[in-house]
Amino acid sequence: MFDALQCAASSMDARRKIEGVLKRTLPCGLLASVAALGGCADGGTALEEVGSTSQPYGSYDLRSHYTKPSEPRGWIIEWEVPELLNPNTAVGVVGQWYNNFESGIYYIGGRWYVYYYGDNNGLAGNEPSCNSIWESGGTCDGIFSDFQPGQRVVFKYEFCTPDHAPSVDGTQNCLYVDLNDGAGFRFLAEDTNVRPDGAEMYAHDIEHFRSEGYVMPQISCAAPTKMVRQEVKNTDGSWTTLSGADHWTFFSTSPYKFQNQQLDTTPATWETCSRITASVTLRQVNETNYCADVTVSNAGPEAISNWSLVVDLNQSTMTNNWSANFIQDGSRYTAMPMFWNASIAPGGSQTVGFCANKTGENWRPIVAAEEGQ
Repeated sequence: MFDALQCAASSMDARRKIEGVLKRTLPCGLLASVAALGGCADGGTALEEVGSTSQPYGSYDLRSHYTKPSEPRGWIIEWEVPELLNPNTAVGVVGQWYNNFESGIYYIGGRWYVYYYGDNNGLAGNEPSCNSIWESGGTCDGIFSDFQPGQRVVFKYEFCTPDHAPSVDGTQNCLYVDLNDGAGFRFLAEDTNVRPDGAEMYAHDIEHFRSEGYVMPQISCAAPTKMVRQEVKNTDGSWTTLSGADHWTFFSTSPYKFQNQQLDTTPATWETCSRITASVTLRQVNETNYCADVTVSNAGPEAISNWSLVVDLNQSTMTNNWSANFIQDGSRYTAMPMFWNASIAPGGSQTVGFCANKTGENWRPIVAAEEGQ
C-alpha cells in the first residue's frame, strides 16, 4: 500500500489465541505516535484484540447491535464519511462485524481506506488492491481509498456458495463494496458464515486506539459519520430496508455521541460525532520555547460536569501551566480541571494553558485524547 506498511512483522499470526482473546496485528509504522507504542518493539507491530467489545488495543465507543442476527441471509450497510477535526494525527475506524467477518473504512496516515478482516479460508481470488497486512485481510488502496467528507460507501454481506454465487442456503459469507461511482458492488472477500459463538451483526460507529497511545479521532458534529441505511436479506431472497427502534441496541461512551437518530423513518438513519473536542493554539513562539492555549469544547446537548484531556508535547518540556492540574507521563500530560472550570455548558468551552521549551524538531504539541461526563 505504501512504505510504512513494510514495518509489519510477517512472522506474526494475524488471528491467534492469547489469554483466550483473539488478536490481530496493526502496522505501527502508519501511526503518528509510534514512539509511544511499547507493543511495537517486536518488529513494528502491535496487537489488537477482536471478538469482544472491551479491547485494550481498540475501543468501540459507539456501537449499534442488530437484535436478530441469526435471521438474515445478508446485510447492506451504507456510511457517509465524516470530517475529522484532527486529520493530521487521528487514527480510527468506522465499520461493522458480521459473523466474525469485519469490514469498513480505516483512517490512518491522513487517508481513509476500505478494509476487511477475518477471511480465514485464504485470500486467493480476493480484491487485488487490498493488502494482507493482517494475513486474514488488510487495507485497500487505489479507488478504494482517499474518501472525502460527505462521500458514501456501501458494504454488502451476502450468504453465498464457495464459488461466490448468492444463495440463502450458502455456507459462505461474500463481502462486496459499492463506492457510489456507478460501477455497483465490487467483490472484496469471502469467509464462512458460521460463527461458533452464535450469529452477530453490529456496527462500530467509531473505533479508536487510545489505550495504545494513538490519537483519538475528533469527529465534526456539523459533518458527522452518518448511518445512511441498512438492509437485510430474507430467507426468500428478498431485501428489507430496516426501520424501527426495535431493530437495534445502542451503546455509547464519552467523548462520542449519537445524534439525529431517525429510527422510525425508512430507512432508519443516525449520526455520530465527538461530543467533546479540544484544540491547541500556539502563541509566543520563538526559537527555543512557546506557550499554548488548549480549549476544551462541549457540543452538547447536556452540560459536562467534569472533563480531562491528554496533550502530547512530543519534543518539548513543560515549564509552567495554568487553569488545570497537569500530570506527566513521558511526553504526555493529562490535564484535569480546577473546581471552578470543571463544568462546561452545551456549546461552551474552557481554556487552559502551558509554556514549554523545545527539545527537538518535532516540538509541536497535539491533543491525543479527551473525555468528559
